[in-house]
Amino acid sequence: MKEKGNRIKGMDGLRGIAIIGITLFHMFPNVFKGGYLGVVLFFVLTGFLMVITNKKKMENREFSAIKFYISRIKRLYPPLLVMVFTTLGVYFFLANDSLRGMKMQVLSIFAGFNNFWQISQSLDYFTRIANTSPFSHLWFLSIEMQFYLIFPLLLFGLYKLEEKKGNSNTIKIMLGITVAFALIMPILYLCKVNVTRLYYGTDTRIYSLFAGMLLGWIYTKEEETKKNFYISLSLIVILVASYFIFDGKTHLIN
Repeated sequence: MKEKGNRIKGMDGLRGIAIIGITLFHMFPNVFKGGYLGVVLFFVLTGFLMVITNKKKMENREFSAIKFYISRIKRLYPPLLVMVFTTLGVYFFLANDSLRGMKMQVLSIFAGFNNFWQISQSLDYFTRIANTSPFSHLWFLSIEMQFYLIFPLLLFGLYKLEEKKGNSNTIKIMLGITVAFALIMPILYLCKVNVTRLYYGTDTRIYSLFAGMLLGWIYTKEEETKKNFYISLSLIVILVASYFIFDGKTHLIN
C-alpha cells in the first residue's frame, strides 16, 4: 500500500473483496460461509482510514471535532436519505401494508441506533425468509455512526497517551484493548448469549474498528520499509481469526 495523492493503493481492492464476500455469502450462504469477513474488513478499513486521515491534523493542532462531524454527516446522510426514501416510496406503491410499524425503524436508522433497535425487537438476522425488512443490513451503518461519534475522543486520548508513554507503549496498549474487545464475542457466545445479539452488538464489533485504528497508527509511525509488512501481517491475522469465529458460528446455526 502506497499513498498516491490523497488515496492509498489497495484500499479500493480491499473494499471490493469485502463487497464480493458479503454478496456471495447472502447469495450462497451454505457455500461462502466466510462471507462474514467482508463485514469485519469494512470495519477494519474504517478505523484505519479514520486514523491516517486525521492523526496528522491532530498533531498539527488542526483537528476539529465539529468539522469532523460535519464531514461525516455530509458523506453519510445524502445517499442514506435517497436510499431510505426511495425504498419507502417503492413500498408505498407495491407493498403498502409493509410500511406499518416502520416509523421507529426508520428513526433508528437516521439516529444511528438501528443495531440496538433490531436487538430489542429480537429480529433474527439469520432468518432470511421471515425477515422481510429492506433495512436489515443497516445495523452495520449504525455501528459506524456510533464509532464516528466517539472517534474524536479516542484520537485525542491516543495522542495524549503517546505524548506521555511514547509510541511503542501506545501501540502495545492499543493492541491490548483490541484483543480485550475481540474476546467479548467468543466469551458471550460460550455463555449462551443469543447469536443475533452478538452479531448486532456494538461491543462485540468494535474490536474490528480498534484493529483498524491500530493499523493506522502503525502506518503513520513505522518507517517505509516496515509499513507494508505490519499492515499485511495484521490484516491476515484479523481475517483468519474472524473466519474461524464466524465460520464456526454459521456451522452451528445452519
